[in-house]
Amino acid sequence: MKKFCEFAGSAFLSGLLIVVPIYLSILLLLKAMQSVVGFVRPLAMLLPAWFPAERALSLLLVLIVCFLIGVAVRTAA
Repeated sequence: MKKFCEFAGSAFLSGLLIVVPIYLSILLLLKAMQSVVGFVRPLAMLLPAWFPAERALSLLLVLIVCFLIGVAVRTAA
């Protein structure tokens, strides 16, 4: 019974260490998208109404910023 409790606790902790960072990353991405929506709204008005332009453009802008920060970090000073 002790080995089962150790296994269950270890499996739970391992799963938690995988799920929590992914969940927090998604929440942070959604929050960043919310803050950018006002910035991309004028550009989104140019696209068709059936296309979720505000969400797509804000996601694209956040991903571009993340990419540029990653490139800047990897570049030698």
